[in-house]
Amino acid sequence: MIQETLQFSQTRAFYTGGTVHVIINNQVGFTTHDPRDTRSTLYCSDVAKMIEAPILHVNGDDPEAVVFAARLALEYRMKFHKDVVIDLVCYRRLGHNEADEPAATQPLMYSAIRRKPTTRQLYADQLVREGVIEQAEADAMGERYRRGLDEGKPQAHQVLGLIGNVHTVDWSKYHDVDWTEQVPTGVKLEVLRELGLKAASFPDGFTLHRQVQRIMDDRRKMATGQMMLDWGFAETLAYATLLDQGYEVRLTGQDSGRGTFFHRHAVGHDQNTATPTSRSGTSRPASRASASPTRCSPRRRCSVSSTAIRQRTRTAS
Repeated sequence: MIQETLQFSQTRAFYTGGTVHVIINNQVGFTTHDPRDTRSTLYCSDVAKMIEAPILHVNGDDPEAVVFAARLALEYRMKFHKDVVIDLVCYRRLGHNEADEPAATQPLMYSAIRRKPTTRQLYADQLVREGVIEQAEADAMGERYRRGLDEGKPQAHQVLGLIGNVHTVDWSKYHDVDWTEQVPTGVKLEVLRELGLKAASFPDGFTLHRQVQRIMDDRRKMATGQMMLDWGFAETLAYATLLDQGYEVRLTGQDSGRGTFFHRHAVGHDQNTATPTSRSGTSRPASRASASPTRCSPRRRCSVSSTAIRQRTRTAS
């Protein structure tokens, strides 16, 4: 979690309806031995105050407190649709890599860490004291886990269920494929012409800047074969054909509507009213509900490249 990410988090293109940020606060800055040199604020999570996100500080050595904090954070996010931060205060028992020795710069901290029981041991001892499990059962769990690691078996069990859950992705179709296999990606000329003409069209009465208007006039000539295609129009046609085939396209970032090199102009701006419009033929003022840029598909009006081609797909369906 960094300041730039938080700055973007409340903008129209990147607002998610609330994000749960988890800081694995494991003292990774152990080579900076004096806390006065690590940051300008008391807590590493203080940067989240810029978006007024609640911050939950929780001890990583208390698993039940961590679970409570996680559930509280999720309930807050789901109810208020705002960001929330969990500062998981823990430590790194070993060094940054196999050759690292953190005690060289943090001798007192790592002397204390070496004397400290692990989180697993602390929680197992607690469960035994409370009569939840027997000591032998706790030892067996540790042995079973270690044996699985030694045998190379995955120990991170799926939480969300098998493939097919809406929150998972099935990557199996990408396994053991021949990446050199030729795949036909061509598009019929009449389809390119139709998409190109629509992508270069704006609503009647919409006043484009004269330079943008000249670009659109040239693109209509390109679509009808009167001019050679330039790279900006080729990019637009690439997006248009993807949208026409039902694939979603999302462009985000600075100048994603206009194009960094003044080449895209997926969003036009009326020179008399400053009202933005996509190629769908509908002008509308900017608002959170009509965020630009946003996710785009042939079934949704949006403000990214070649949106007018959805007129074609709606007609075809």
